[in-house]
Amino acid sequence: MTRDLRRLCAALMCIPFMTLAAGCPPKDGTARNDRAGATPGETGGAETHPEVRGLDPAAVLSRTEMGTGLVIEELKLGDGDPVWPGGVVKAHIRAWAVANARMFDDTYAKNAPVDIALRNAIQGIADGVPGMRTGGKRRLHIPPLMGYRFTAIRGEDDQVLVPQASPLIIEIEVVEIRPARFVTSEDSSVTDRPPEQAPPR
Repeated sequence: MTRDLRRLCAALMCIPFMTLAAGCPPKDGTARNDRAGATPGETGGAETHPEVRGLDPAAVLSRTEMGTGLVIEELKLGDGDPVWPGGVVKAHIRAWAVANARMFDDTYAKNAPVDIALRNAIQGIADGVPGMRTGGKRRLHIPPLMGYRFTAIRGEDDQVLVPQASPLIIEIEVVEIRPARFVTSEDSSVTDRPPEQAPPR
């Protein structure tokens, strides 16, 4: 094998298979998303969307590609006990929709971390947060089937902030692990509601 061919093969192996986008919108639903994995043609990535600004690739400590299409990038390690599946966290979030290259939420700018019940959250967050510790920070690349599959998120002026089924990029920093009693309702800022079914005639 020639030197040039070896270099080409090495470059192709470095191309990520799935990198997706994230975000945390206003309250817009109560039911959890389906636990379905992404399928070919239903994922998109930050690397293939350079118009998505505000991401710092140098901050990534490690990167894990899950079989569902979810990509977890570790940005900062925390301390203490880990977040358990289905737990509740108080967290800061920055969120982007890849489909329109738009940051649609930033709790740092508002100085207002949010409580997130993982059992009610979109699947990308429910699967991407467990294992984090207080003070830890991750970037989640979330495929459409694990994000807002059924819902377009709109702002106060009814402008679409997150197109339905857009890949998402969510940076999440755990401020505190909360007792489950702090969030007891199905009301959450990171849920996705399936379409209403027409009643039988």
